[in-house]
Amino acid sequence: MASTCALDFTQLSGSSTAQLGLASPNDLRPADATAATEAYESLDPALSGSHAHLVRSPAISNKAVAADASTTPSTPLVVELASVPTVIRGKLASYIDEQIERALGIRGAASRYSACWTSDESPIASRFDDQIARAAAVGATGIDLVIRSLASIAAPSLTPEDSETLRDIVLYTYVANLRLSLSPDDMALPAYAAPVALREVLACPDAPRTPVAREPDASPREQEQVPEHAVSRPPSPEETAPRRSDAHRDHARPQTRPTAWGASPETAWRGWAAALTAARGPQPPATFERLFVDNYMPLTRALNDGAIDDSRAVHAYEQFRDDFARGYADAFAAFGATSRRPPMVMDAFEVAAKQARLHNARCSHVLLVEGLRYDLGREVRTLIEKSAHCNLSLTHESILWSALPTTTFRQLETLARGVDALRAPAAEEPGETLHARATETVRRLRVGSRELYKLDTAAAALGALGHADTRKHGEPFKDALANAAQGVTNALLRHIETLAPRTLIVVIGDRGFTVDSHGRVRHGGASPEEVLVPCLAYFFGDLH
Repeated sequence: MASTCALDFTQLSGSSTAQLGLASPNDLRPADATAATEAYESLDPALSGSHAHLVRSPAISNKAVAADASTTPSTPLVVELASVPTVIRGKLASYIDEQIERALGIRGAASRYSACWTSDESPIASRFDDQIARAAAVGATGIDLVIRSLASIAAPSLTPEDSETLRDIVLYTYVANLRLSLSPDDMALPAYAAPVALREVLACPDAPRTPVAREPDASPREQEQVPEHAVSRPPSPEETAPRRSDAHRDHARPQTRPTAWGASPETAWRGWAAALTAARGPQPPATFERLFVDNYMPLTRALNDGAIDDSRAVHAYEQFRDDFARGYADAFAAFGATSRRPPMVMDAFEVAAKQARLHNARCSHVLLVEGLRYDLGREVRTLIEKSAHCNLSLTHESILWSALPTTTFRQLETLARGVDALRAPAAEEPGETLHARATETVRRLRVGSRELYKLDTAAAALGALGHADTRKHGEPFKDALANAAQGVTNALLRHIETLAPRTLIVVIGDRGFTVDSHGRVRHGGASPEEVLVPCLAYFFGDLH
């Protein structure tokens, strides 16, 4: 019998498609780039003097490029691509990224953290934000990307991936210190436009296209004088933000689907079980996380609480859990040798640094809560919202994946050593024994060359569960989970009060846990509830 659900990490590569969240060629249509060029020409001329605009012609001469490439302060970092090699066709994004990294290295900028794959909303923004920040650290005012010729990768036309890459870069120039220069000859190359409605693709050639809505306050006379290709106003950053797939949006914001958590288990479990049973074949991480948030965890929680006791629900839960455990164990063995992996617990410092830059925080901290399972993290988030803490804002929420085995020692090791811990793991060491009072206090730990905060309240509260059959008597587990959530929330709020204003704190779980038929809490396996943990970023202070 075919496996119910398998993991597919092939989409998490260093190629342009994975980094930029590009649409597939089937979602695009060929078009002439002239229309896009004319639209950009008609933008508000006031933008031409700012740092965020498209440079139609190579305004930066060879002499200027040589001058800007020096280490002179207060100049942009110029990255010049004289002629894109033919072998780069379809991989323009990774090629541009490589050339920017090379230019940053020559300028003396710090290298990028090895675990740079994150689940933030905009991968291209994440990559350029990091590169622009590192360029600013060495005195550059921004990045000027000069592409002299694209002809070698445009036979017979630019690929859908390369077209999408250029569109995304142009859109990003409106919100960051990034400029793009293209030659006039390249502006006439055939390329792919953004996806359009299927009815327009299948329409008769003589049928009129859907007209673009004009400004409502424009007079009829003003509309008659506007050329066909003109844009009445420059697009806002929200309108020009790169489009992302549904899978990536769900990957970045799993909390936007709360319906499953508010449903009654007695009536909703059939839908959860059916969704898990129907998930056949390889599943990319983003799709799996949607299944995990919307169906698997609600069903798991209902079984742990004793709310349902149907053999069909138990079968769907166990089959999905076992299929995931086998698939993740097989895929995890290759994580140390390839970049194809989901965002992991060891990437927490990178997430904190990124969120601190986005929100102009003075400093950032990582707080690791031992045993913070995903559903427990949701309850902590809800309790924090109800606390009405006026100076605390949730700025980011995502899912991180734990390394195997899912123990606290293993996650601390990956935080300290990064990818090296995946390639050559250290021998497991026994955990420390803390007094009850010590588990209620946030304490500071040093992992490698970094420091983080650690809280043991959840693990202590859940470790004392009795031997009741939780599938028939789930009250002990429900009470223990509620006490753990309240304890974590109280300790977290007390710790936040000691922080300086404008501090960003990232709260993560190190691993989850399972509850066996006797009500005992177990961890160290590869089940979904043990591997996938919450990641919550809070900003303390006035959010600008």
